[in-house]
Amino acid sequence: MSPETPPEFSLLLAATPEALIVTTVDGHIVAANAPAAALFGRPAEVLQTFHVGALLPEELPEGERARRFAQRPGGAAFPAEVTQTRFSVAGATWFSVLVLDASRQEAIESRLSERDRQLERAARLAQLATWRWDHAALHFELSPEFCALIGIGADQNRLGLVEAMKWVHPDDRQPVIERMQQDFASGSSFAFDMRLRRADGHAIPVHCDGEIDFDARGAPVGVFGVVQRVTGHELVQLVRRYFDLEAEVAERALAAQALRAERDRAQQYLDVAGVMFIGLDARARVQLANGRAAEILGCPVDEIVGSDWFGRFVPEAMRDGVQTVFSRLMAGDGHVDGIARYENPVLRADGKERLIAWHNVVLRDDTGRITGTLSSGEDITDRRRAELTLQRTMHEVQAVNRELESFAYTVSHDLRTPLRTIQGFSQLLLADHRQSLDVEAQALLGRIAHNAERLNELTEHLLALSRVGRATLTLRPLDLAAVAREVVDMLAGAPGADRIEWVIPASLPARADQDLMRALLQNLCDNAVKFTRTVPHPRVEFGQTEDGVYFVRDNGVGFDMAFADKLFRPFQRLHDRSIEGNGVGLATVARVVERHGGRVWAESSPGHGACFRFTIGTGGS
Repeated sequence: MSPETPPEFSLLLAATPEALIVTTVDGHIVAANAPAAALFGRPAEVLQTFHVGALLPEELPEGERARRFAQRPGGAAFPAEVTQTRFSVAGATWFSVLVLDASRQEAIESRLSERDRQLERAARLAQLATWRWDHAALHFELSPEFCALIGIGADQNRLGLVEAMKWVHPDDRQPVIERMQQDFASGSSFAFDMRLRRADGHAIPVHCDGEIDFDARGAPVGVFGVVQRVTGHELVQLVRRYFDLEAEVAERALAAQALRAERDRAQQYLDVAGVMFIGLDARARVQLANGRAAEILGCPVDEIVGSDWFGRFVPEAMRDGVQTVFSRLMAGDGHVDGIARYENPVLRADGKERLIAWHNVVLRDDTGRITGTLSSGEDITDRRRAELTLQRTMHEVQAVNRELESFAYTVSHDLRTPLRTIQGFSQLLLADHRQSLDVEAQALLGRIAHNAERLNELTEHLLALSRVGRATLTLRPLDLAAVAREVVDMLAGAPGADRIEWVIPASLPARADQDLMRALLQNLCDNAVKFTRTVPHPRVEFGQTEDGVYFVRDNGVGFDMAFADKLFRPFQRLHDRSIEGNGVGLATVARVVERHGGRVWAESSPGHGACFRFTIGTGGS
């Protein structure tokens, strides 16, 4: 300690087993104990030459423990738990800084975190979902995985008994309730198979395990359980067992009962599956089919089982090719490409074809001998038709876009040039020959020049509308309020704009295309400027309602809602020519909103202003 350090510090330093540093108010170290010297690797008298910032570079809160990085002089940084406390001794104010090495604690926390991630990953890979029954509160609590399994939101995880039983298949509810009541009363754990009913109506087979929770007196207070979905892999194992038992019947009569039980269980799971299952033996005879297969093929399961699959259900045009591939599989050819996933049509009982996407596996007995195949198939006929329709539509849209581009080029080059020529010669004629023209001729030339200018302006707006439809949509976070203020600055020179009271919020976050939204707001604000010129105190407000709808509201002349359906069509005007415009601006607004997947509409009445509202969807075109 330095000579001016109060002697009371010696007792404080000696009585503290952790690393302790005492500093002045401005952070200069005046004392340090032995643990601090050991922690920072410097003698206490050397530490007194440092500022506390050299050892603890980050700002320290006062009076509370904080996790910070400490720095050993000339060494590496390490995590630490730091507590800084203000105290007074000998009429002066000091700070005590208690430093605990947190390296080992961080390593432990990291291992615990990694363990939790591994456990979560294992549960996810095993498709485990947990539930808990609180007997006192009489409700179930479902894990997020359980909620996802039955297709409900994670916030709907607390259910009463009656409500919870609605998610159990109707045929399984009474057995499940009786089994749980019996095991809860006896205090034994339980395990059984059942079916859950998803929110979309589909039934899914699951295996359920439960264990009773007891209080300190040994009385049951609840149940903790897990359910695991019976996956496609388990279905394959069940079917493999079925084929194995089928082969053993001829040798062991006692296996017949087990065969029927396994077959019935496999059939039950297969019948609730959302895809068709077909099992073939080595001769391509159907040994197994589920309810979905009967639905797609248009005949009962009993008619499907035992039939020649290729002769009855594969279209003749591709029958030979498919049979050749199957024969190679049965012969043990492991080099058949594309067999795991395959697409081909099947022939229904009514003669119609359906396109099926197959997932195929080869079945073997315990000796490794190939006994047949098991295939799961999804009917993709409607999806493929929709894809083809979408492709045709995309080609048509591309063709229309090419026509629009051609039109824009024509307008840009073939129409604008003669317009400028008409306008230029009219102005030149007035400038050079005004004296030789009577008043009527001058007026006619003025009208020609004015209308040429209007037509040129209309051309510019048509090109802008075309660009809105063809521009690449770039969605990104932006502040619509800032965009609106930019638009107001651009309109500052417009007649009447300087009289308007603009009301714009400080910030209005959105996710949209900035250039297109600027065009939208420019057209809406320009529209508001034009229709408030005759109002004594014009006011225009841009904002957003609580339900997320954006709006631009003015107190101008308004319009009759009987004609509102014309608002967003090109070249449609609801007012006379005393108010300039060409009817393209609001059409541009509608196209921008459409590109953002939203909708636009207006509300007004004559003499009471107008309000244009629009939404921005999550998608775009």
